[in-house]
Amino acid sequence: MRVLCILLLFLAAPATAEPVRIPGPDGPLEAERIVVGGATDIVIIIPGSGPIDRDGNAPQMRLSTDTYRLLAEGLAEQGIASLRIDTRGFFGSAGAIADPNDVTIEAYAQDTRDWAAYASGLAPSVWLAGHSEGGLVALDGRGGRPHRRARGGRDAGRRGP
Repeated sequence: MRVLCILLLFLAAPATAEPVRIPGPDGPLEAERIVVGGATDIVIIIPGSGPIDRDGNAPQMRLSTDTYRLLAEGLAEQGIASLRIDTRGFFGSAGAIADPNDVTIEAYAQDTRDWAAYASGLAPSVWLAGHSEGGLVALDGRGGRPHRRARGGRDAGRRGP
């Protein structure tokens, strides 16, 4: 009976995120991934503008919602892997550039393409999902590749639902 209870605990365990890094311009870019066994899709979650972390929080503004983390956990429950990134210059990616204000959409888009290359080793279909400025980055980050699908929540120039 005790073995069955322990086994059930492992089966019911929530997906765990683990930090990962890829090379950035001046230092590493960091994200957290949730790997789902047998996943055919992975979603890269791109934060909006400013100091928003990979979980969707803005400590400087006292905003603590964990929206991106909760989204990633919900995707994992549906069998979809995810990668939540810290944009260059902020949080885990703070060392990627000297000045977090010295960025362009194209620079963010290149980072997204680099993350997509990494993510393609985890699942064959890579999706980009961004909020606000992250939506614009997702659209630009596709780089014309048909196997990358982009979806922005309230992207620049579009009305939300």
